[in-house]
Amino acid sequence: MVQQQINEQLNKMFKWTLSSNESSDETLRQGTSQNAQCLSVLEKREESDIYSSVLSIIKLIHQNIELKNTILLTGSMKKFPIEVWWMLNKDNVYTIENYIKRCDENSAQEVSEELFSLLEGDSGTRDIRQQIVTDFTDILVKIAFPEKKSEHQVPLKRMCMKILDGVTKGVLCQMKDFTEGTILHTFPPTDALKQSYYRKYAIHTLSFTMSYLPNMKVSQALQNQGEWKSAKTNPVRIQLYKQLMLVFEAREVLDILNRILERQEVNWENVLSFLATFLVCFKDASSLIEDHVKRLLSEGLEKGDMESTIVAFFLIRQSCLEGPHVFPSYQDWFQQTFGDSGRTVAESKKAFSFLMKFLTDVVPYELAVYLKAHVLKPPWSPVKCRDLLSDYILLAKTRLADLKQPIGSEDRYNETGHIVTARQKEEQAEQHVLKALSGFESTGKIPASVMEASIFRKPYFVGQFLPALLKPRPLPDIPDTRMKFMKLLHKADKISNTLYNQYVSNCQKAAQKLLQGVFNISDNEDNCMGDVSLPPVEQLKYRLNQLKDTLENNTHNKVNEVLSHISDKIELILNIDQKQSENSTDSVTIVTIDTDYPQLQPVYVDVVDTILNFICKMVYSDIQCNRQSDWLKGLLAILSQHRPLVNPLITRILVLLTSKDSSLKEHHIQGLSSIFCMMMSEGCQFNTVLVKDCSCSIPPSDILHVILKRMETKVPPALLLRFLSSYLQFGFYNNCFVNGCNEKLLKSYMLVCWRYKKCYDKTSYNDNCDITMTVYNSTLFQDLVKDIQITIREWLEFESNVYGKDELSELQRYEYHSDIIYNHFLRDYDAVAVASELFQCCLLLQDSGTICDMCSRSGDGHSVSEWNNLLQSILPLLPSQKDDDEPWAIRQWQKYIGESSSDKRCFQTLIFIRSIMKFPSHLLFVNHTFDVTPNMVSAALEFLKNHMKEHINEGCYFTLPFTVYILQGLISVSQFLEDRKILQQISLQNIFLVSFVVHWKHIQHLWSKLNLPLVNISSFDIATDTRVVLEENGFSSLPSKSELCVAASLFSILIKRKYIDVEAVMEQITLSLSNQTAVNLLDMILCYSAVNSVSEIDSCENTGRCKKVVNFIISRAPSVFPVIFTDCIIKQYLASAEAKRYYEFTILRSLSELSDDKLKHFLEEKMNCKHIITCFSKITEKFDQDSKQPIDEILDHCNFTKKCLKMTPQSHLLFIDKSLVKNCGIDVYNLFISLSTR
Repeated sequence: MVQQQINEQLNKMFKWTLSSNESSDETLRQGTSQNAQCLSVLEKREESDIYSSVLSIIKLIHQNIELKNTILLTGSMKKFPIEVWWMLNKDNVYTIENYIKRCDENSAQEVSEELFSLLEGDSGTRDIRQQIVTDFTDILVKIAFPEKKSEHQVPLKRMCMKILDGVTKGVLCQMKDFTEGTILHTFPPTDALKQSYYRKYAIHTLSFTMSYLPNMKVSQALQNQGEWKSAKTNPVRIQLYKQLMLVFEAREVLDILNRILERQEVNWENVLSFLATFLVCFKDASSLIEDHVKRLLSEGLEKGDMESTIVAFFLIRQSCLEGPHVFPSYQDWFQQTFGDSGRTVAESKKAFSFLMKFLTDVVPYELAVYLKAHVLKPPWSPVKCRDLLSDYILLAKTRLADLKQPIGSEDRYNETGHIVTARQKEEQAEQHVLKALSGFESTGKIPASVMEASIFRKPYFVGQFLPALLKPRPLPDIPDTRMKFMKLLHKADKISNTLYNQYVSNCQKAAQKLLQGVFNISDNEDNCMGDVSLPPVEQLKYRLNQLKDTLENNTHNKVNEVLSHISDKIELILNIDQKQSENSTDSVTIVTIDTDYPQLQPVYVDVVDTILNFICKMVYSDIQCNRQSDWLKGLLAILSQHRPLVNPLITRILVLLTSKDSSLKEHHIQGLSSIFCMMMSEGCQFNTVLVKDCSCSIPPSDILHVILKRMETKVPPALLLRFLSSYLQFGFYNNCFVNGCNEKLLKSYMLVCWRYKKCYDKTSYNDNCDITMTVYNSTLFQDLVKDIQITIREWLEFESNVYGKDELSELQRYEYHSDIIYNHFLRDYDAVAVASELFQCCLLLQDSGTICDMCSRSGDGHSVSEWNNLLQSILPLLPSQKDDDEPWAIRQWQKYIGESSSDKRCFQTLIFIRSIMKFPSHLLFVNHTFDVTPNMVSAALEFLKNHMKEHINEGCYFTLPFTVYILQGLISVSQFLEDRKILQQISLQNIFLVSFVVHWKHIQHLWSKLNLPLVNISSFDIATDTRVVLEENGFSSLPSKSELCVAASLFSILIKRKYIDVEAVMEQITLSLSNQTAVNLLDMILCYSAVNSVSEIDSCENTGRCKKVVNFIISRAPSVFPVIFTDCIIKQYLASAEAKRYYEFTILRSLSELSDDKLKHFLEEKMNCKHIITCFSKITEKFDQDSKQPIDEILDHCNFTKKCLKMTPQSHLLFIDKSLVKNCGIDVYNLFISLSTR
């Protein structure tokens, strides 16, 4: 009876006529949950009637168990769907193995197709489809790859293998069409993974996959490798590779891959995408690949094996493409493998020649990034192979030229993230702005070129120059050069009120905008959907959340894989072509950071803010959960690879850490400090980034140095303490200091901790008490600093630059400084060293002329006076001085100027004198007055005459304050001199003599204290009484050797005295003046005017007096003029360096102010035109050397010189040498030739 019922059900199934009646529905409802799921699978295929009949058969068989083994299923049952066979197997009616044994070749193809069709479906049937496929696969694998060989099983094995290969083939061919419900892995039961048959299956499938459709040429593969990164590989392919690698160790996977590459032709896309997956799935894969490639190259190059060499370069380039979090860059690998004779694998002539042959052969197919790496970092070559290398480099350069790819860094992104060539006009205007700012900074005036542009080139001035100048930026607290320049232009009506006010408003908005959006991303970004349909930035956030889940679930083996996806999303956002993604071929990148005016693209800011938020939250979570943050190094390596993000990243962090308006919480500080800690760790790609935080000539530094410099000067020490404590805490926990820690950072931390001990009762310091004391007192920290000694110079530099608005009062700060000086440094150093460092610190703090506005510290200026007060208390501790020793002060000057240029030396000497004059005057001569000897005084006077006159000089005499200081010093030491004759030589030195005469009215009371006779005392007396000078023949009784004193007296009266009618005085004394006195007076005024034209040491009234005196002498006595070029002691022996530099300018400037009649009379003197030519020749020579004078003034002097040539009698031109005129330029020379030969 049962047999008859079964046959009836079979007939129904075969005819597909079963209807959905109540009884069958009830049967289905009584099935298990898996049966219901299986029904839904069949319903999708419109085969639910078959499933209903199968359930009926199963029910009937179970009612009569003895029939189970006697039923002879007809051959037509082979047409059942495999879901039915799975159900029959599940209910022990008919096994899958028996079913497969009954299949023929055609049935095997159908089974393969049906199994493949189960991989695709909706998510609701995913679990049952997965179970069906897994069960079938497990049985097929056991039959196809048995542990023991059996000859009679060979046909069955072959058929099972064909079924499995068919499924794999389907996956490889149609994986792009798979959707969300696709089964991405078909793992067999866990115990099956331990069996040898599954290992055989994995090896076979890998071999089949690698060799499937091997129709891609090597040249094509070379150009498409960038598309086969793990992040760009189809997820189905990735999961297939993971399934097959699951049963192997990393070394076994590499051995399998190597065997496949050796024995058969391969599909490069499959091989290299598998390699990419292998790299991100196994932690030690990169080192294994590197060693394997090195062996391949060593053997392949030496044996001339092209196939091995191709494989090696394919493997290494694919590894490099995965990113720095997995593998070094190609350039680094190539340099390390071939860069020097000690490491190269192409050491022999044969190996190197073959390497060059390979690289030459692939040049037509190479990407530009690889050609640049070979050209800029060429391999080491044996001596006899240099020609081969030269030929290859020439070929590579030619190929780069064909590709229109520049060699070097021209194609790199600039600091703003734009392509350099896209902003040429804007950059040109910015360069003009910088040039104008430089000119304004040196003169304090609006450059003539800017004034001309505002008048004659108004479209350029308004359309390009002003927009470049008025770009919005957060304004600094202390007005910088740009602000001062704009205010001057605004005052001169070159910038309208509307434009200026709009600029100020935009700057305020820029300051707020710079701080917005950095830490405002929601914490609840839980998105468990895929990222394909999301905008690019949202895709990045999705992958970062994926990394967060990976870390929190402790699935660290997936970190590299997720990081690769993050790198891919960054490339997508930045729109970087993979073929150019390694466009930075230099080993070191220099970026200039401008936090006042950051030119950052919004998309870059979004990326950086997103990543900073993630890092801060994740690092803080790691610390709270006692997890190490190894992932951070890989993430930073990715950021360093994408160089357009380097500038925005560093800029944002600098703004956050140094802005007064940013309120950083603990997790922000912890996250930002961890970033810098990991950046400085060994092997991090940010080690190749150097930063300039302004555009001045100061060389770039590493990132940590810049951040410490900024934080020390711009934020309270309490915030610096928080940052450094968190930095060290993170470093200790993550083993970042295995090879030591940055010494500058450790010293900064020690210094700020010294302050902390003084400020322990302050609120802002108290907030960090626990972490600071824990770190500072830890054995780890003490081991790091045990060999570090902080010098007094380092302490002074730190304290001088530290942010001025700290929580120490002036009294507390003085007590702290005194305590450190007396109880720490005077204990380890002698007083000379401490005093010297204090004084040098004072000098450097005043040396603002060598520091641009951006580099200057932001303190409130209290330090100079405090150091001076401390130094005053230490000077009495200086040791006694030996007779042949130089005074302490003179040694300080020598130490300060060092090897400085003449220009800088002048400026430094002014600072030195300004500083030393705040201390006792005897220091110029001796350390202590009671030690003084005649030799010391004589040496000091000689030093002042030889060195100080060049710099502390108002043209040809010492300034009044310095003259007074010298006399005070002499008075101090004279009381302790047994032999006072040495003091008399002071009146024999011209520089002292002229200085005393010019300032006699102010210093005669001091001179009287010396109680010394003075040579030519009558001239000094005359200098004090203007009426005597005005009397006719007032100087007739003076000795001839007093002409220098007379000239100095007249200079003092005519220039320094008020209420003097210069022309009247000159009229009265003209007949009494000797020729030499007139020459000395003229020379003295020219030197004074030369210095005054640059430094404006005196009033405009005195400048006008100088012009009147010069014009009077030149017009009344033109014969005097040539003498100043041949016989005048003023310029030769007394003039300062600055007076000598601008001497010729002053002469021509004075002569050009003569009227035409007076000028013509002046030129009648036969040698005067020659001397004018001489002056202009020296002017052009100086301009060619340094170009410090405005070009407009040079042109004016040129026109005046030509005017003088035209007014000079032709006979006088014969006295002028043609070679001298040639130095004046072609215009002057041609005019001279035409005039002299007419």
